[in-house]
Amino acid sequence: MRFSVFKNIFDSIKEKIMSYLWARSELGRNLNSYNENFFFSEANILNSFSEKKKYELMGKLYKEVIGITSSENSLLDLRNKLVEYVLEYAQIQVICLTLKDKEESIHSEYVSGQLYPFIQKLAGSIESLEEYILKETPTDEELMQACNVKCTLLIYYINGLNVLRIDMDDHKKEDWLRPFILSMMIVYEDNFRKSINLPSLLKQNLDNLNHSTFMNVVRSGADNPYEVWLSEDV
Repeated sequence: MRFSVFKNIFDSIKEKIMSYLWARSELGRNLNSYNENFFFSEANILNSFSEKKKYELMGKLYKEVIGITSSENSLLDLRNKLVEYVLEYAQIQVICLTLKDKEESIHSEYVSGQLYPFIQKLAGSIESLEEYILKETPTDEELMQACNVKCTLLIYYINGLNVLRIDMDDHKKEDWLRPFILSMMIVYEDNFRKSINLPSLLKQNLDNLNHSTFMNVVRSGADNPYEVWLSEDV
């Protein structure tokens, strides 16, 4: 077990003792296993990061998880944090998704894999990319690379919080997280298409609004957001 992760994360002796005990809880062990697999076993675009950088990323996740579990409104705090990450992921993913990647991972006719040729124009409207674009003035290829790194990082946090979600029994047989991610990608695909005067892929005028309401259901703390959302189609 890489307990050095925890020693590098927490500063005070009290925090280190608490983190030592927490790391040996079931949730702590599951998160540690997740981090081991993600950063030291699986092949992904973040493998080239330095060990120090990896520990910084893990540290942020651990602190978020501990903060959520210590909250009086743990479920709502977890849901809101997941929504935050999913929204950022969805808008970046749809502008750097290629047709090849779409065929391998996104099974929806409403996400095209055809927006990446417009990546320079679309990325400028994404807040988390603005500073990078202004500072580096990247080429299309560099911007695609940056977006893919960002998406992988966001998936790391989403899946890390998913470990907590399972621990909190917020994971149902017909689960809501993957459908929610897809709905948000559909919303951003449609919004971006409108912004550059491309035709919508949606079949009904209210489809964008319908997918958007999924976010409100997730944030409401509904027991099964996917089931509730399906029953409330506008």
